[in-house]
Parts: sequence; structure tokens; C-alpha cells
Amino acid sequence: MNRISFNDNRKNRIVDLFIGPDNVLRKDYFHGVFPEATGIIFYDNEVNRYVGIPRDENGSFKFEWSPNVMYELVYRDGKKQKEQRDLIMINMVCSNLQIPLPMSEKTVRKRPETAIKR
Repeated sequence: MNRISFNDNRKNRIVDLFIGPDNVLRKDYFHGVFPEATGIIFYDNEVNRYVGIPRDENGSFKFEWSPNVMYELVYRDGKKQKEQRDLIMINMVCSNLQIPLPMSEKTVRKRPETAIKR
């Protein structure tokens, strides 16, 4: 069995998984170790960019794995991360168009009700 290494940025750790002679990382094994991960990428020095590892018809990863490569996990963006990304994008668009930012109820401070004496 061959051993390949994964950088799990969410947990701040490196995890080794074992790959059999068929070079298939089984879907159930992958999800058992990384239940929230959705994919695998690695940096390919030949093309100078990240490359995604494709899945086969069973959802497993079949690839020519290298023990000299640090593979990285891909996670689906959570709701909070998506909201932050959306706010950044709105801010950038409004800045570029010189439009005042929209105010939401959360960001507007309401004045306290005061009794008017007559």
C-alpha cells in the first residue's frame, strides 16, 4: 500500500491515507476520514496552478498519486463564509460605482423612542 498526505486546513493538520495498488481512493474511506470535504486539489508545478482530482463513476478518486505531493482538501463554503464573501463583493461594486452602501436593519442604529412632553 502507498501512503499519500493531505493538508487539512480546517483542522490545521496533515493526514496520511493509504492507497491500494489500483490507485483508487475509495469514496467511503475519504468521507470517513474527511466527512465535510468535497474534493481534492494539488499544486502542479508544470502548469503553475492548482489541479482538481477527478472522481470516477463511483465517486471515488482514481489518480496517479505521488508520495512527494501534498494534496489539499476542498470544502464547500459555509453559510457564514458565503455571507462574508457576498458583503465584500457588494462593498467592492458599490465603491467602484461610487454608490453609498445599502444599509440593513442590523447596521442601522435606531433612535430610542422618546416621550414628547407638551
